[in-house]
Amino acid sequence: MEFSRLLLLCLPVAVWMLAAAEVAVARSPGCPNTTWCADIEVPYPYGLDEECAIHSGFHLNCVNKTKDHTTKLYQDTVEVTKISVQDNNET
Repeated sequence: MEFSRLLLLCLPVAVWMLAAAEVAVARSPGCPNTTWCADIEVPYPYGLDEECAIHSGFHLNCVNKTKDHTTKLYQDTVEVTKISVQDNNET
């Protein structure tokens, strides 16, 4: 009986992980594994084009600042200075 409860608890997690893995493989054709904004590497699942990001929350903007002649990476209004997919962090 304990095993069946454990199986019922783990099954949704396993299904979610398989679905997430399939979504990651299903990125748009022609999208690179990695793009760059100035000196910041932007790896998949993030993207500078909406169709290349895994979903809208991972779409980033590379903005050329004409006033100080710099290029900066933003997610909405927050500046991104580093992305670490391995750690699942964005700073």
